[in-house]
Amino acid sequence: LYQGGEGVEKDEKKEIYHLEQAAIGGNALARHNLGCEEGSKGSKRAIIHLIIAASHGLDESIEMLKGWYADGHINKEIYDKARNLYQLAVDVRKSPQREAAKLAKQNLGDEQKQRDAILFKQPSSCHVGDCSICLLPLPLDVTRYEMIACCGKPVCGGCLYASVMRDGEVALDSKCPSCEQRFPQSQADRDLHRMRRAEANDAAAILEIGTGCFMKEDYSSAFDYWTKAAKLGDIEAHYNLSSLYYEGNGVEKDESKFVYHCEEAAIGGHPLARRNLGAHEKDNQNTERANKHFTIAASLGDDESLKLLEEGCESGRVKKDDFAAVVRAHKAAVDATKSPQREFASVALQQLEHDKLLFKRPECSHLEDCPICLLPMDLDNEKNGMLACCSKLLCDGCMMAKKISEEERSDTDGKCPFCRQPCPKNEVEMKKNIKKRVDANDPFAIREKGLRCYEKGDHVTALELWTKAANLGDIDAHFRLGKAYSLGEGVEKDVNKQTYYYEIAAIGGHPSARFNLGAHDFNSGNIDRGVKHIMISASHGHDLSIQTIKQIYPLGYVTKEEFAAALRAHKAAVDATKSIQREASAEAQRNKTWP
Repeated sequence: LYQGGEGVEKDEKKEIYHLEQAAIGGNALARHNLGCEEGSKGSKRAIIHLIIAASHGLDESIEMLKGWYADGHINKEIYDKARNLYQLAVDVRKSPQREAAKLAKQNLGDEQKQRDAILFKQPSSCHVGDCSICLLPLPLDVTRYEMIACCGKPVCGGCLYASVMRDGEVALDSKCPSCEQRFPQSQADRDLHRMRRAEANDAAAILEIGTGCFMKEDYSSAFDYWTKAAKLGDIEAHYNLSSLYYEGNGVEKDESKFVYHCEEAAIGGHPLARRNLGAHEKDNQNTERANKHFTIAASLGDDESLKLLEEGCESGRVKKDDFAAVVRAHKAAVDATKSPQREFASVALQQLEHDKLLFKRPECSHLEDCPICLLPMDLDNEKNGMLACCSKLLCDGCMMAKKISEEERSDTDGKCPFCRQPCPKNEVEMKKNIKKRVDANDPFAIREKGLRCYEKGDHVTALELWTKAANLGDIDAHFRLGKAYSLGEGVEKDVNKQTYYYEIAAIGGHPSARFNLGAHDFNSGNIDRGVKHIMISASHGHDLSIQTIKQIYPLGYVTKEEFAAALRAHKAAVDATKSIQREASAEAQRNKTWP
C-alpha cells in the first residue's frame, strides 16, 4: 500500500520498514522485494536478500539470480550456493501425497478440456427435435407445437391443425396423427394417459407432471419428478432443474448444480440453457466462453442470444465476420421450422382466438347500468342524460326524480345525485364544467366534445378528439371512429380501420357497432358471421337488429329456434331497462310536463 499509494500517501521509508518486518518473519516475497529495492540502488545487499528468498524455494528469486549470473553480476560460486539452497527447499516440500495432488490437478485440467470439447460442440439439432408427422424441426416457441397426451409425441401446430380441424371447427372424433388413437376428450382423460405413460417411465410424461406441480408452486414434488425425468435423459428436465437451483425453489441455491444441469441441457441442444451459461460466463468476465455459448444458442434459432451477440459486435467484443456467420446460421435454423401448413395453421388459430373473443356476448351494453337506480341503460340516448359536473350518464327516470326532489325541498342549488356537487345552472356553466372534465382527460367528456365538433361539420377535430377518447378506453369513441372510416368523414375510407374500431366497440358491448359489423359481413357474403353479430346485438335490445332478423328469417338465414331465441333475448333486454320511474318520465315528456 505504501509503495503504490493506495489508501495512503506513498512513503518509501514505511514501505521498506514493513518489508523488513515481513522478511524477518520469514516472508520470502517480502525478502525478494527488498532485494529488488537494493538492486535498483546497486547495493550488494540485494544478493543476500535474493539468496535468502531463494533458500525458501521462491522461483522469482532464483530466476533473478540466474539472470545476474548470466550477465556476470555474480560469480558461479554464489549462484551454485543459491541454487543448492533453492533445490533443498523445493525437495523438502515434496511428498508422495503432494505429488499425487499435483498430478490430480493436471488430470483435472485435462478433464476440463475434454468436458469443454463436448460442451462447445455444435448440437446437430435443437432439444425439441422434429415433428413426428412432417419430420421438420419444431420451432422454439412452445405455443406452436404440442406434446400429445395419448402417446407423448411432439406434433407441430400445422400437423395438429390438419388432424383435428374440420371446416374451422374442432372435430370431436379426431384421432391422434401419431398413434392413431382417439384424442383424449377431457382434461381428466389427458391426465389419465399421462399417468399411465409416467408409470411406464416415459420421461416426457414425468416432466409434464413435474411441470404441473411447479405451476401449483409445489416445488419439492416438481424437483422429484424433474430429477427422475433428467435421469431418464430428458433435456428439458435438466434445464428446469437448473432453474430451481438458480432461484432456490424447493432446493437450496447451488451455483455448481445450476451450471451442471445447464451444461447437460446445453449439450443436449437446449438454446435457453446455452444462453444462461453464456450469461453466467459473461458475469464472471469470461467473454470468450460467453460468446461461444451465445453463438451456439443463436445458431439454434434463439433470438435473445443473437441480440446479445449484436450488442457485442457493436461494442467490438465480437468480430463482424463472426457475427455475420451467426446471423446466417440463425436465419437457417428459423427457416427450417417453417412450412406453408404451419404458417396457415398459425394464422387460422390466431383467427380462431380472435373470433372467440369477438363473438363472446358481453354481459351488458357499453352504456352499462344507471349509477343511481342500477338498471341497464336504455340504448336510446334520448332517454338518458349526462351530468356535466362528473360526466356520469343517468337514466331519465332518475333525472326526473332528482328534479322533483329539488322542487319539493325548494333546493335551488341543484346538487348532483352522484358526486353531490352543484349542477350547472346554465349553458355557460355547463360548458365550463365540460372543459374541466376534458382537461382532466375524462374520455366521456372528450368524446362529447368531439360529437359537438362533428355536429358543426368539423370532422377533423372530431376525429382527433374521438381518437384521444378511444385511447383512454371509451367504447362509443371506437364506434364513432369506425363510422368515420366507413363514411370517409375527416379521413379517407378504410375498410380495415373501420372493421378494427367496430370490433373493439363490439367486444366492449356496443350494439350499433356489432350490427354494422354484421351488416358488413352479411353484404360481403360472410352470412354466418353476419348473423352471429346481429343475433348478439339483438340480445342487447337493439331494435334495428331484431327488425333485420325478422326480415332474413323468411329467407332461411336463421333457423326457427334461432329466431325464437333472438325474440326472447331482445324482449328480455328491453324489459330490463324499464321501470315505473322511467315510464313516468317518458309520459311526462310526451305530455310536456317534465319538471
